[in-house]
Amino acid sequence: MKTTNTQIQKITLAILVGTLSTLTAFAGDRIHSSFSRTYYGPMSAAEITGAVELAKKSATSKAELQCNSTVTLVSDFAINNNSGSAGRYGVFTNIGVSADFECANSYLSEEEATMKTAQNYHRGTLRHLVTFKFKHGITTAQVLEVKNRFLALKNKSLRNGQRFIQSIETGAANSFEGADQGKEIGFLVTFKSEGDRNYYVGQPLINPAHQNLYDAAHLDFKNFVGPLLATPVVSEGVFVFDFTVNDKI
Repeated sequence: MKTTNTQIQKITLAILVGTLSTLTAFAGDRIHSSFSRTYYGPMSAAEITGAVELAKKSATSKAELQCNSTVTLVSDFAINNNSGSAGRYGVFTNIGVSADFECANSYLSEEEATMKTAQNYHRGTLRHLVTFKFKHGITTAQVLEVKNRFLALKNKSLRNGQRFIQSIETGAANSFEGADQGKEIGFLVTFKSEGDRNYYVGQPLINPAHQNLYDAAHLDFKNFVGPLLATPVVSEGVFVFDFTVNDKI
């Protein structure tokens, strides 16, 4: 069976997503990120251009994951394109890009982080809305696992051995307004204070070195879901909107 251009035969990630939690970069750090993908079968010039742009977005996404924040491109993308090569399985094209980025995150001092993650910091019902858009090819089973793991945080996220999330609600997108930016599933998490929300969110607010000031279970979930989201993750794969409930009818 001949493989089409759109079927991915091999993906090589220069940044290994599975080890990102141990590779977290800090504010102002410069990191190198690269991405390559091999396509089998002949490719048109337009297809190659599209593949290069996809590779650039993927490399940017990996940098964002490593920084736990947005990033700034500080070098031109180096592009490797050996289109039309012949191999064991026929003609193939390898598209690779690499570039340097600077992390934009800025962690609080330990003193300020301690204050802003305290449970009584800015008490009041707070809603934390999160929506996800998945990469092309993510299966229904994978989406279900994302949902189940997110919901499990209600019991897995602990402060001093106690649960602190008030509730988690979820559902699939079903709007006809065309304003959902392609997001496919949403979660609404409710907290009793900004302090609990800050503790739950952790990075990029809290320095990873201050392990007693953020929710490790939520960090594990973020490392799990990140590689499944559309890229770049921060601008395409996830949308977050938080608000304290001031008025209610």
